[in-house]
Amino acid sequence: MNFDGSKLLVIGISSLLIIAPFIVWGALYVAVKKWSLYLRSLLPWMRGFRWVVWSCGLLLFVGYFAGGHFPWVYPSAVATFSAGLYFPEKWLKEQLAPPNSTN
Repeated sequence: MNFDGSKLLVIGISSLLIIAPFIVWGALYVAVKKWSLYLRSLLPWMRGFRWVVWSCGLLLFVGYFAGGHFPWVYPSAVATFSAGLYFPEKWLKEQLAPPNSTN
């Protein structure tokens, strides 16, 4: 297979953006277990970060459809990254939930 440099860059960036939410999730897990961080302060930052990433993906889609300067895979990968950030955010919410009493 012969790939030129731009295709390899597209594959690398999109792969990194798809895998990155799991890296964030693992880093949060390790940080909470090792340093016992205050989770309640992390949740608004996670939610805000997810919205910023989603907005960037939306702007990339607009740029793709308006002028075609971006390959379609960039906005798709950024949107996937934003959606993938839901999983660490959900995990943080579960860690903050009060324990259920089953009496």
